[in-house]
Amino acid sequence: MVSRVIPVDPFDLVIFGGTGDLARRKILPGLFRRFCAGQMPVDARIIGAKLITHGIGPRALSEYNAELCEPISQLVLRNRSAGPFGLLNLLHDRCGGVFDDIETVIPAQERDTFMG
Repeated sequence: MVSRVIPVDPFDLVIFGGTGDLARRKILPGLFRRFCAGQMPVDARIIGAKLITHGIGPRALSEYNAELCEPISQLVLRNRSAGPFGLLNLLHDRCGGVFDDIETVIPAQERDTFMG
């Protein structure tokens, strides 16, 4: 049986407990292997988060949300015009997304600037 890669759209993945044992030993290494194998889009984003800092109780979730929602929202919005999304927008602007060699549309140095 031959395995095949099924392309997926760019995505944001939030891992709650992102600093925990399961994330460190299984989830993050597995995601890294998928990325290295070309099975994840370059512009996918993995966001690790932890809840235990806020304790356990009725206020914990609201404190956690207050701490993380705004920074994560700002990050997502900022990256829509920079980083991978900015690069994709530039690619679309220059050639409508149709090209044979990305180097002829956006040279490596310019791509590095977007991704840096």
